[in-house]
Amino acid sequence: MTTRDDHLRLFSINKSKVLAGPHTALLHLTDACNLRCLHCWYHSSLDTQAPRASKELGFDAIRKTLDDCHELRVEEIRLSGKGEPTLHSRFPEIVSYASQKKFKLHLFTNATFPPDWIKLIRHFEVLNIDLSAATEKQYLTLQSRGPGDHFKTVCKNLRLLAYLKKQKKKMPRLKLIYILNALNYREVPRIFEIAGKMMIEELFIKNIDTRRYNTSLRLTPEIASKTESIIKKISGKKAFLKIDSNLKHNFKARGIYLDELFMRPTQPAACYMTWYYVFITSLGHITPCCQMQHTCIMGNIYRDSLKDVWRSQKFQRLRLRGSRSLFDHAIHECRSCCHYRENDAIARQLRSVRNDAAGKTMP
Repeated sequence: MTTRDDHLRLFSINKSKVLAGPHTALLHLTDACNLRCLHCWYHSSLDTQAPRASKELGFDAIRKTLDDCHELRVEEIRLSGKGEPTLHSRFPEIVSYASQKKFKLHLFTNATFPPDWIKLIRHFEVLNIDLSAATEKQYLTLQSRGPGDHFKTVCKNLRLLAYLKKQKKKMPRLKLIYILNALNYREVPRIFEIAGKMMIEELFIKNIDTRRYNTSLRLTPEIASKTESIIKKISGKKAFLKIDSNLKHNFKARGIYLDELFMRPTQPAACYMTWYYVFITSLGHITPCCQMQHTCIMGNIYRDSLKDVWRSQKFQRLRLRGSRSLFDHAIHECRSCCHYRENDAIARQLRSVRNDAAGKTMP
């Protein structure tokens, strides 16, 4: 549903003037994690050289930022991290405070939180759960890499959430994120079965972003072809049909299930995300995007007001650069944009608004 502020943001882009706050604020709460997922860009056990400092955002700074978000009429707060956000020392207080502000809350989690936290988890509108293994053995290989019955905890939490959904309790929308790689591609049918049993609404199959230390997990063209065949075999089955997934959207748009996973996102003609989105790192840095967290720091919540930074000339200069199609020439990270689908949707809306305006001015 398009809101009044969404219309204001489109109008802002047209007028090159900030008239509304961001739609979404993403906060990295902590760098600490209880897993060592092989596919992780920060905690992978394969990356033996990586320094893993456990920073976390201070609670007072988070509370002040949420106050600013409320004044800016931010609609959606996403809680995430380089690590597991539920490990933040004051996570329950953060959720309680944010829910009082009536934000739409999204959580990115590995779902290893204590089962008695389900009442707390119910405050979220969407749970994005990283589950990239369909069996306990595979989980130990791909995600856990250490002591603890994490897989059993995840399954217990999912079963409890499913039970409460059956009881017609108000529960978050559940979205499983499955990081597809060379070790788990054969289990795609099984993860759909699990998702069906656990009343998962959406399953997002994401291609692994390999780094220097985990190239062994890379999806080769041969593996991609095998995976495509596997998906075709289950495409008519109930487990596949009843769950929303990006694979079905890909097939509808292009006739290939994995097409989108292997496309390198084209450089956006222009970036409009800076009018809609703000990202806070675990160090408190205010940046326009998670991909630009080291190159485009606009301020810091420990010393600056998010409201002031959002309305600052510095942030506005960055917005105008993006709107005028200059990012792809100057900022390397923008050449493989992670928000390109959202950005494309905004671009289409903007074209529609401009076409309507042009039509009204014609004699």
